[in-house]
Amino acid sequence: RQTSLILWEWVGKDPLWACVLVKGFLSAFLDFDVEEQPVAMTEIKENVLEAFAGLASPRIAFATQATSECISASNEELIRHHGCLAIALNSSGMVQVLLKAENSLCRFASFLATLLQPELLADDSRNWSSQRAATLVLLGGDSPTALRTTRQAKAAAVSLRAEIETHKVELWR
Repeated sequence: RQTSLILWEWVGKDPLWACVLVKGFLSAFLDFDVEEQPVAMTEIKENVLEAFAGLASPRIAFATQATSECISASNEELIRHHGCLAIALNSSGMVQVLLKAENSLCRFASFLATLLQPELLADDSRNWSSQRAATLVLLGGDSPTALRTTRQAKAAAVSLRAEIETHKVELWR
């Protein structure tokens, strides 16, 4: 049984490699009707989808770093992790494959909602001091990389949102 942590370790903690690997695996199923797939293959596909969706969990985000005593550092790492996953998902063209392969759109919607980081998209401050204040509130503290991390994660979320928009008819079918 494939778990998120095993998948994460197997791809060397690289979100793009995880997307490419899972996309390649799932693409093999796109040419078959569900009825034509052997039961074991359907079960494997579900396990892979579950493991992939689990990559957005805090457990996976914190698997890449030493345990931090500081909540703001942990929040920043989680935001960075979700941003990296969003970039990888968008860069690999994975959204379309997930839409076609995913049987449980609820799981997929939850995964996408996590990567979209609505708390970042809600902040539309234009000036530096407002962005800095929003970052401090969001993270619960300060760090030398906090503003850069939130800007990069916000850009990744905006890009992923644009990609999802191109598939909104398929998503809400």
